[in-house]
Amino acid sequence: MMYRNDVPQEPAAVSRIGDSRRFALKRATDAAHTHVEGIINSAGMFASLDGYRRYLVATLAIRSRYESLLDASGAASVWPAWSGRHVAHLVAQDLDDLGVAHPAIAENADRLLNPAELLGALYVLEGSSLGARVLSRLVHAFGVSADHGARHLHAQAGDAAIWRDFLSVLDGAATPPCHATAVRVFGDFADAYARAAR
Repeated sequence: MMYRNDVPQEPAAVSRIGDSRRFALKRATDAAHTHVEGIINSAGMFASLDGYRRYLVATLAIRSRYESLLDASGAASVWPAWSGRHVAHLVAQDLDDLGVAHPAIAENADRLLNPAELLGALYVLEGSSLGARVLSRLVHAFGVSADHGARHLHAQAGDAAIWRDFLSVLDGAATPPCHATAVRVFGDFADAYARAAR
């Protein structure tokens, strides 16, 4: 289980916005998203504390990479709230809480993203905040909490309005989001979790 970036809506609401950029992007990334979730589920990353530790290691490696890239590409100029949505440092603290060594963080060699690509990447990273609400409850069984071991999940889940804010930016931006970028980001997360599962 990873996350789902589609909150159930009333049928009338769906009919009004069913063709919005958000739903077009969701359709374009469904297979890539499902692939990531399948890797996490198959590896049992939320079935035991050991699995959760492996999830944290992979999350820190890939999340650090993308947070750095988004910052360098000017994501806050596309979505002003981005500057307060970093969680890699909290994942690092979660690993410290659980006595797990940090993974090596590769220097970011990616080219900078344009506004359309930024929206695609932000969709993936910020979408994880929705699933974090469920995951933060699941991991309590492992003895972790908002103050110990699950800081990043609680931080992501703490502001229900932030996703709606992002969606308003997504649908109102001058340039539509790049679907290929979102698929590629999901693919990079899938690769990170697959390596951690070995």
